[in-house]
Amino acid sequence: MHLQRKHWIGVTILVFAMTAIVPNSSGQITYPFLTPPRFQAFDASGNPLVGGFLYTYAAGTSVPLATFHLDTLGNLTQNQNPIILDSLGSAEVRLQPAPYKMTLQDSNHAQIWSIDQIEDVGDILLTQAVLLNPISGALQSIAGPLAVTAISAGGAPALASTAQSGTGSLCLTVDCLLVTPTINGVPQFGGVTTGFVLQNYSVGGTFLNTLTKIANTGGVSAVTQAQTSDTSGIVGVTIVSSGTTGNAVVVSSGETNLLFDGSTVGGDYVQNSTITAGYGHDAGASYPTSGQIIGRILNTVSSPGSVPVLIELFGPEIQAGSGTGKTLCANGTYVPVSGNTTSSQIINTCVIPAGILNSVGATFSLTGNFSILPGITVTSSFAFGWGTTASLGSYSNFIAQTSNPASVEGVTTITCVVEVAGSGGVVACVPMVTWDGALGGSPAPTVFQAPFQFGYNLTTALYVGTACAFNTASTSNTCGERVFTVRNN
Repeated sequence: MHLQRKHWIGVTILVFAMTAIVPNSSGQITYPFLTPPRFQAFDASGNPLVGGFLYTYAAGTSVPLATFHLDTLGNLTQNQNPIILDSLGSAEVRLQPAPYKMTLQDSNHAQIWSIDQIEDVGDILLTQAVLLNPISGALQSIAGPLAVTAISAGGAPALASTAQSGTGSLCLTVDCLLVTPTINGVPQFGGVTTGFVLQNYSVGGTFLNTLTKIANTGGVSAVTQAQTSDTSGIVGVTIVSSGTTGNAVVVSSGETNLLFDGSTVGGDYVQNSTITAGYGHDAGASYPTSGQIIGRILNTVSSPGSVPVLIELFGPEIQAGSGTGKTLCANGTYVPVSGNTTSSQIINTCVIPAGILNSVGATFSLTGNFSILPGITVTSSFAFGWGTTASLGSYSNFIAQTSNPASVEGVTTITCVVEVAGSGGVVACVPMVTWDGALGGSPAPTVFQAPFQFGYNLTTALYVGTACAFNTASTSNTCGERVFTVRNN
């Protein structure tokens, strides 16, 4: 929601209608005359000051202070300083709610006048208001109470209240300073990270700032500390609520802190330590030739000891180049499916041949681009599926939306690792979803990024794929996928 001022400050040398706000002899503020919607200047002969220069400074100084104009799309855009006047000797000049000093020069930079203490009356009258789109994202302090009737951010349900009071600051810009913001319970320590919250395994559990894997608990997903023998299956770093009870917060990609078994060099690759459980190991500047690649080191520390080191954690599991990893399926052609049915519609499938996944630590990843647009008010979803044939049969939703129809597009990647091999195999998966929230829709779609497990006979071939579904059939429902890849690592 944007609040834009609908007034201009115009200045013309003929009528000298500058908005100079100064107190008169009685101490009262003198208000200026109404001015034209554009600044216009003339020379001594009454001709437009074509190519003239208007310099704008903070009042009483020589420090430049920006002015603004509306571009062709209606966006508030900063003027250059000095402003060069057009063929009519004019320019659109919108002022900030602050006093200015202005200097006018002709096209040869000969000064015509310089006037100090110029202000926009409209802005002065707004000094007691709260702007929802302040210039340069300025923070605005509020001394309560604050009455809120309907504020909605990012498609979330509107806030409804009549008297909220507080003594802090209400931040309604993208420049708000948050010491440690969180997204879905995951603290964002250095930029945007991705992660998940999952219960700690009662056997062994997790430890802060150490590498974490999904435990084989007999069917219930839980996390535990990585061991020195692990060469795959590590899903991230535990950063909050470690232990053997409760839920751990695990960062799966982005900047985070990790304990190391020795010194580190910025830029080197990170692998699992073979010395201390859960610790990282500096694997050097060259890309490792075996094992799982965890990320890259961001800080050089000669003796980290018990102090964690900042790293850039990679996302989906990356195995070093043993030559066995390969792309099993790839499709870059858009595949649409029918929305005039209530059954799940399979978009793409891929078969992983028998034997490839029949070992603990074997992994595969699936990446798909999805696009869903319900034609009516209907629940819709996009899902990952698996089964013994191309018909799949079992599904786990990535994204779902309800109520008002809205186009949802995005990319989803699911990384899976074998926890138990053989006919009673267990596969643990971690999904990551990125979707375009700019396309609108209310309420916003629900994104499913929690790790999950499924049982499967890994001595046989495994079919995986993507599908979409609508709970009400309609010929105007559309769903499809443009990019689909499956790779075993």
